[in-house]
Amino acid sequence: MARLNALKHGAFARTLADTVQRLREDPAEFQRHLRLFRQAYIPQDKKEALLVQRLAETTWRRLRLFHAQARWETDRLHALFAAAPSPRSLTPEETERRALALLYTLNRWETLLREAAKLESRVEYLLRVLLWRRSAGTIKFKSFRPRRDAFLTETREFSLEEVMDRLQYFTPRRRAQILAQVEQRAAKHPPAA
Repeated sequence: MARLNALKHGAFARTLADTVQRLREDPAEFQRHLRLFRQAYIPQDKKEALLVQRLAETTWRRLRLFHAQARWETDRLHALFAAAPSPRSLTPEETERRALALLYTLNRWETLLREAAKLESRVEYLLRVLLWRRSAGTIKFKSFRPRRDAFLTETREFSLEEVMDRLQYFTPRRRAQILAQVEQRAAKHPPAA
């Protein structure tokens, strides 16, 4: 996603409609998406029209994120399988290594979930502003979903043996990255005595 930062930040920022074209998305589908939001929320003035436009654009970005996740997973799977040797048969240990590599490849949702949560918060904010304007401040809109970062804080504790056993299946570079992350977390949160 970092490669797309120039599309939304700074002097090189473009409108979402520009990025639709640049990313080879269907402009007609994007226009239908915008119309759907205008029909659903029926803006009453220019400020509401802008809020509804931003709401539609933020939702489009969220949909784009999920499409990108599918593409990234496909690319990672192809790279994983292309890198695997092709013997006539696999031992149980080799099968286990491939199983763990596949699960690791598929279980990389942290970035997606974090970015989706940001976009969801933006959608909630825009809806809150729209409702506040329409109700002259009488409706205090708040969703009933759990804290948006709850899924990021749920962790399972692994024993050192489990971690070391699984590290052998990663490339040396990825292993060094994981160990550096573990050391950083340990430095920030030393074990209680």
